[in-house]
Amino acid sequence: MQTYDVLIIGGGVVGSAVARELSRYRLKIGVLDKESDVCCATSGRNTGMLHAGFLYVPGTLKAACAVEGNAEFDRVAKELDVPFKRTGKLIVGFTEEHRQRLLNMIERGKTNGVPGMELIDRKRMDEIDPSAGGNFAIYCPSSGILDPFIYTIALAENAVKNVGIPSVYRGHRPRPNPGRAPCTAYLQGRFFRPLGGQQRRAALRGNQRHAGHSWICDSAGQG
Repeated sequence: MQTYDVLIIGGGVVGSAVARELSRYRLKIGVLDKESDVCCATSGRNTGMLHAGFLYVPGTLKAACAVEGNAEFDRVAKELDVPFKRTGKLIVGFTEEHRQRLLNMIERGKTNGVPGMELIDRKRMDEIDPSAGGNFAIYCPSSGILDPFIYTIALAENAVKNVGIPSVYRGHRPRPNPGRAPCTAYLQGRFFRPLGGQQRRAALRGNQRHAGHSWICDSAGQG
């Protein structure tokens, strides 16, 4: 049985980012995913937009992480050598009702710490993107675009480079090991959870290999 300091469940963008961050330390890290490679589920099926953070409820962890992650992404993209363009974003409106909703978005963005948001008129919209519809719009300069496949793969590759060859169980789902505390009890919630000072074992369908771990990080998504 192979043992790990940290076993990460999920090889998407979150799991790969966690693996990269932990690879900075003297830890033995394992990544477990049911697919044959990283970025095979939700992380590879999205718009590829780097959100600014103005859509999220103020005071939530999601809002804080979105704003912080957005601000540091130029550095991250440079470190990983992945394509990224800070294009900005327009959210257009046509009616006075739309205008009030957009103003509310701007206030929420300011509360969350999103920089540079403003309500612009049609003339300014034409300067930024003449093809956009609407009579006015929110302009958010910090939004950007990236390739989610390249980004996720780069995160995983960087983790591999930092720690050598990580152990990645591919094509299997974790399940409880008979006679042990149910593994699924420790897979709920996307956060680290200590396992009482003793190692637990996760049995894997198929070849029935086992992985011992002191900590589990559940980064599994919706795939």
